[in-house]
Amino acid sequence: MAKKSIHELLKDTFQASSKKEWQKAASSEIEGKNPNQALRWKSSFGIDFEAYYEKSETELLDYLKEFLISPSDEAYFGPRTWYNLPKVTVASD
Repeated sequence: MAKKSIHELLKDTFQASSKKEWQKAASSEIEGKNPNQALRWKSSFGIDFEAYYEKSETELLDYLKEFLISPSDEAYFGPRTWYNLPKVTVASD
């Protein structure tokens, strides 16, 4: 029998939650403040981000795709292998 992936294990372990539930939990951890305001942050590009997004809201972030780096298929070295390794030029005589 094949082992379950980490994503399958997490889905089996934790119940689905909503933004409303997250807001309630986050508010209790930051002394009752509004988490949408208190946990908002701005990137070095000047873009404002909220602390929590649901999948349906991420479509609004499509303009950020140009900044994303595609993951590598190499599981051993991790998703940024091609980005972290130096360029090596090989010359053949």
